[in-house]
Amino acid sequence: MAKNIFEVKTEEGNLNVRAAGDTSAAVVAKLAKGALVEVLSVENGWAKVEVNGKSGYCAAAYLAQADNAYEVTTNSANLNIRSAASTSAEVLGQAAKGQVLKVVSTDGDWAEVEFNGKKAYASLQYLTQVTSADVNLAEAAAQSSKLIDSTDLFG
Repeated sequence: MAKNIFEVKTEEGNLNVRAAGDTSAAVVAKLAKGALVEVLSVENGWAKVEVNGKSGYCAAAYLAQADNAYEVTTNSANLNIRSAASTSAEVLGQAAKGQVLKVVSTDGDWAEVEFNGKKAYASLQYLTQVTSADVNLAEAAAQSSKLIDSTDLFG
């Protein structure tokens, strides 16, 4: 699956997602360090991102290619997310088909994933590693680090 999935790489705190690519624009969401986000486009040091079904903008300098992103590719609508690497383990929740999960590690047929901020497990049979489409944040990151005061980016 080719998607532009990037990981938030802040030193500390949350990365603000704004209504427009400007530090004076309203904050519409906050991304925690390590969160995965889909980048839709990049311009003038700002990455247009999709967060919880809504789009916004964040500084490209604080995003890095995610090599641990996996897309849920079930035959049904949802994938059970479990408390342990077993089909008999408690179901903690469900991930929708097409949802991207951060995989921490794999062991056999199971992946340890971050799910709702907690450690959980999903069957690798229903996960496909996301490969990057052609978005290069290097130039945009260099632009944003020159243009933006970092105190305006974190909440």
